[in-house]
Amino acid sequence: MRYVLLATLLLLASCSPQPPKTRDEVEPFITLTDKTVGLMQKISIGAPEADVLKALQELLDASRAAEPKVNAAMNRIGESSRTRTLGDAQARACLEGRTHGAPASGTRLANWRPAKIEESDFRPSWVSFTTDCVGVAQAFLTSLSDVRAADDVGFAVGVLHSLILAVDADMAMDESLPASVYRAQLESYRVTNVFIMRKLAPRCHEWTTRKPEHVTEVHYECRAYDGQSAQGFEVYQQDKLASVPLDRTAISAQAGRFTSYGLAAVAQPKLDALIRALDEREKKG
Repeated sequence: MRYVLLATLLLLASCSPQPPKTRDEVEPFITLTDKTVGLMQKISIGAPEADVLKALQELLDASRAAEPKVNAAMNRIGESSRTRTLGDAQARACLEGRTHGAPASGTRLANWRPAKIEESDFRPSWVSFTTDCVGVAQAFLTSLSDVRAADDVGFAVGVLHSLILAVDADMAMDESLPASVYRAQLESYRVTNVFIMRKLAPRCHEWTTRKPEHVTEVHYECRAYDGQSAQGFEVYQQDKLASVPLDRTAISAQAGRFTSYGLAAVAQPKLDALIRALDEREKKG
């Protein structure tokens, strides 16, 4: 009986949910995303080279600051998700091998002169292999039954997108790259965010309460997988909106604020704006 009880307790302990991530855990990923958007904003408007270099260095610094959190995420994935297929093994190897820095310096000597990208340059192949890695990781994310592991994969893939854009920007210092190169990578980033948002979407529900004087309140509440929640409401007076309208997307993102869903939801409109800016720049030639 004692052994049965012990086995039961061990089983319950192994099944108990891990605590939600904290602000400190997700802050480095938020900063890295912000620096990535900042770099692409400089590129999309054709900012001076010095400004682009500064933004690139800030991105690379942010990626280094995020490395301990990436390591922790990869360890959690390994602990919670068994490697079931060759694809799973490839995805984990990709993420572990590609999220720790990139072949971009972010600095140039004062007497530096532009030079064509040589065949021996490692950067183009790094971008190509890492772009392939993103596709493998996307499939891995959607296949995971453990949502916390999927969440960690979501954060890690976001790092890959930032590093790819950093290396592209670094190569552009040597030889100009067309806007279409950046656009394609931003589109890939958007697709990854769609996968993340579908996988980790908070559960949301809406209800209506009626009050005297023909007042109606519409409530909306969302709860993420980690237990964090957010809610809001709007008020109607005689069927006319009498308050700030509900922003359901923002409420959902707020509920997922400590998950890669929240990061993806906030980043998505920024990526859309960058893609539009690059399109405009390309039209102007």
